Amino acid sequence: MRELILNIGGLTCSSCIKTVTKALNKEPCVTSCNVSLTTCEAIIIYNENKGKINDIIESIKKVGFEALKVTDTNLNRINKFSVEGMTCGGCTSKITTKLMSDDDIYRVDVSLITQECEVEFNPQAMDSNKIQELIENCGFNCSIIASGDGEIESRLRGGDPMRRTALRIFNFDYYKDVDLLKEQLEKLEQDILIENVDDERGVIAVQYDSSKIGIRSIFHKVEELGFQVILDSPFDNSTQIKLLSKIKETKFWKMNCLISGIFGIILLMLYMWIPFLVSRFLIDETFPYNESLIKGLFYRDIFGFLIATYVQFYIGKYFYIKAFNSIKHCNGTMDTLVCISTSCAYIFSVYSIIKNIIIEQEIEVVDRAEIVIRLPNVNFTTSIMLFAFISFGKYLEQKAKSKTSTALKNLMSLTPSSCFILDEEDNMNLKEIPVDLLQDGDLINVSPGMKVPVDGIITYGESEVDESLMTGESVLVKKTINDDVIAGSINGPGTFIFRATHVGDETKLSFIIKTMKQAQLIKAPIQRYADYLASLFVPIIILLAFLTFCFWFFVSQYYKGDDLPNIFQDEKYGNFYVCLRISISVIVVACPCALGLATPTAVMVGTGMAAENGVLIKGGDKLEIFNKIKTIIFDKTGTITTGKMKVIEMRFKHSKVENDYYGENEYKQNEEYLIKCLILLTRSSEHPVSKAIYSYLCERYPVRKSGEIEMIESKYSIGNGIKGKFEIKGVSEDLVEIGIGQKTLYNNEEEYDDDKENDYTRSYVFLQNKVVAIIELNDQIKRDSYETIEYLKNRNYNVFMISGDNRRATMKVSEEIGIPIDHVFSEVLPIEKCNIIKDIKKNWPGNEYVAFVGDGINDSPSLATSDLGISISSGTDVAIDTADIVILSNEESNSNTTIKEVCYALDISKATFATIKRNLFWATIYNILMIPISMGALSHWGITLDPMLAGLAMAMSSVCVVLSSLRLKRWKPPVIGEENALTSKDDLVVFGTWGNYLRHKLGTSWAHLRRAMGSSHQGRPRDPEAQLELIG
Repeated sequence: MRELILNIGGLTCSSCIKTVTKALNKEPCVTSCNVSLTTCEAIIIYNENKGKINDIIESIKKVGFEALKVTDTNLNRINKFSVEGMTCGGCTSKITTKLMSDDDIYRVDVSLITQECEVEFNPQAMDSNKIQELIENCGFNCSIIASGDGEIESRLRGGDPMRRTALRIFNFDYYKDVDLLKEQLEKLEQDILIENVDDERGVIAVQYDSSKIGIRSIFHKVEELGFQVILDSPFDNSTQIKLLSKIKETKFWKMNCLISGIFGIILLMLYMWIPFLVSRFLIDETFPYNESLIKGLFYRDIFGFLIATYVQFYIGKYFYIKAFNSIKHCNGTMDTLVCISTSCAYIFSVYSIIKNIIIEQEIEVVDRAEIVIRLPNVNFTTSIMLFAFISFGKYLEQKAKSKTSTALKNLMSLTPSSCFILDEEDNMNLKEIPVDLLQDGDLINVSPGMKVPVDGIITYGESEVDESLMTGESVLVKKTINDDVIAGSINGPGTFIFRATHVGDETKLSFIIKTMKQAQLIKAPIQRYADYLASLFVPIIILLAFLTFCFWFFVSQYYKGDDLPNIFQDEKYGNFYVCLRISISVIVVACPCALGLATPTAVMVGTGMAAENGVLIKGGDKLEIFNKIKTIIFDKTGTITTGKMKVIEMRFKHSKVENDYYGENEYKQNEEYLIKCLILLTRSSEHPVSKAIYSYLCERYPVRKSGEIEMIESKYSIGNGIKGKFEIKGVSEDLVEIGIGQKTLYNNEEEYDDDKENDYTRSYVFLQNKVVAIIELNDQIKRDSYETIEYLKNRNYNVFMISGDNRRATMKVSEEIGIPIDHVFSEVLPIEKCNIIKDIKKNWPGNEYVAFVGDGINDSPSLATSDLGISISSGTDVAIDTADIVILSNEESNSNTTIKEVCYALDISKATFATIKRNLFWATIYNILMIPISMGALSHWGITLDPMLAGLAMAMSSVCVVLSSLRLKRWKPPVIGEENALTSKDDLVVFGTWGNYLRHKLGTSWAHLRRAMGSSHQGRPRDPEAQLELIG
């Protein structure tokens, strides 16, 4: 269930409320709704599985009202679990199917690479222990990593102050101490809540308000009660790095490979090499080829039985446990195939030994001599070598998979385990504490070469800091007092002290890490299809193996002599043994793991490479959508331009400011009151225009006391501006309303009489609904905007620009960056941007999939409306949360602000998706070719597949898929601004064919010619509806 808050436009009376409520209640997904006339907001509880937000908004629009999404909060609980033992897509599919069969579980995302499972469920009817039990019933080891409410998005800036943490308390008796602990913590702060207590481990889950109390204060209070306490963090960064490095798994498979390999070589010598090279040992019945005290039982077989039994049930215990759990729940994995194939070989060998002892004696002719010996037909080598080859393949696979997460591990390692803070009692002393115990407001000392532990603002000193985790460029950025520093950046030669502003999961580094891990949980449609095939794979292969055995056994019984393939004519152990070997080869050679690993390994490497170059991709499905994009729409302010606006001029409408509401004061005093009101009004807004005007007014007009002026309220109108009501003490008893923004702020038809036409951005100052002044601002174009647009155009992308700015300013920017005039829309409100995006998708041929690039809260509806939303990280949190891809940027330096990362995102997405398709192609081709060969389709020509070779081929198929994904680590970002430069070493991944390459060259030449000749631009209508006619 989710809680949606909408801003409803056009509500005037209770009848409107009734109309909207009735329309909402008709929607099947809506369970309850409340509409407020005073706030013009609707609070809606809905089931996202039965409908979408767009359906709700459309139902409101159908009854004649406008609706704009404010927030969308998940009321469900989301828990994350660590799941050990998953090996292929069949494992992830098994867990997903099991959990989704419960009605109280709404969403399950399983990551094969990170070995994690994220579950969204109804906390009223389901809890973590039940989910953990369900996962363990599927045959996997499971433990909880984190739990929380439905909002999994990072609270980067100004979010909910409520925090959750788990404390492990030693010498803690639940029945005696829990009431005392609750009482003392509530005395410390009323907002502290003990949510859960695990009395077996002595762990309590605590929720607290970080704006009122810090984690260290809670620690100190618990210690004062006589307990020893530590943070219960079984999955901290160091532990997660070890998990991603696959250290435990690599050691396990390495040891299994060594043991089974050594024993396999011993049995090969006993059963194959010595009899073939030194046949005299058999003829003379030399030890161990002589008979033991039991007639028909040879020492060779005793050694073989002991070794094979140890390997089969000790080394193979892992496979048997997994296979048993799979079969118990009517599922099948690769472990099932391994167990069936090795068990068949083992059981057949034991049967041959028993048969040789009890029933009859086998005959074997050695070295062309007519000497009868009684050695049984034993096939222990097949089962042991299968374990050896599979373990070897698993070992190589884990080594390769650990390299796919290199970027994620590097980011996790950027956070230090401890840091030095200034002592609260004596600021001259430094105290070392764990980073997990940092809290907002701490003063942290950073020495040369140290890593910055959390986000904050420098209060003392200066230095140069490496912020390559945000920009992808290892360039030192100068930092002085009042500059921001981000967690994970590396300090240069200086020493500084900074105040922590965002700690724990709120830092930008945590957001990047969480986004990369989240990308593994969100599967692309092509991956879901591959997982579906993998879930059907095992039963199909077992059926094929059974049918293969029956077919060849039938053929061998009814056909004799030369009519049978050579494998039957040369075999001296009988047709049953040959049919069994063929069916074992079928089971062994099939590999569902290759299909399951094809997508997640490529996504992990691709998103990691993107993050290293300043691009965060929020899911594998975004990679697939990006490959369908043919149109990219840019917002202007803050995206094409820097968003660091500068006021050029401020002009008043008359020689005097109208004084109808100020009494009979003189002009200068009236102007002073107006300036003070504007300073207070613009200071309350984070919009780039407001910031620029505030800085201009403070610099232009000396700071004066504004005690006689009080801002009673302020209201931000999306896309129009901001207005506020002021009380001017001693001048007027009535409230004065002042606004600043577009002419549409008050919807009046008054024209501002100004003959000065230029290309600057304009903001109008309103006094009591009348225009009294105009402010002209200028915004710089980002240094790589032109090159980025040319890069996209040369690759046949349709590029548009939408802006709420005036026509002349917008056209000036479009002319400088090379966007065609008929692809530019100006003076557009945020709600109109969504309509334009829809019309572009509908009316322009080939534009069915559209990407939108923006940065502000105004752009969040457009980011949601487009097929792919791309946000600049220096923008608002709403835009970042709404976007599918986040472009990381350095907010502090205008010179480093770029949009070339849009091209990086495009390029790495194409390369990653090409790798996914290549992996799936080869995994499919492998099974399509190898399974028929193992079934004996080519046996007529003497081509067959021994079970041991089948096991080696199966193991290597998964390794090859992972190595193919690792090729993405060679990817290099395209060189923007050098049209003749190809993108990377794998140029054909992007360009596909030499024809595309030549087309790129011709497009570049035409771009140079067009630039040299210049272009003429005709005026276009400023009305957005008239602009849309150009599209239609």
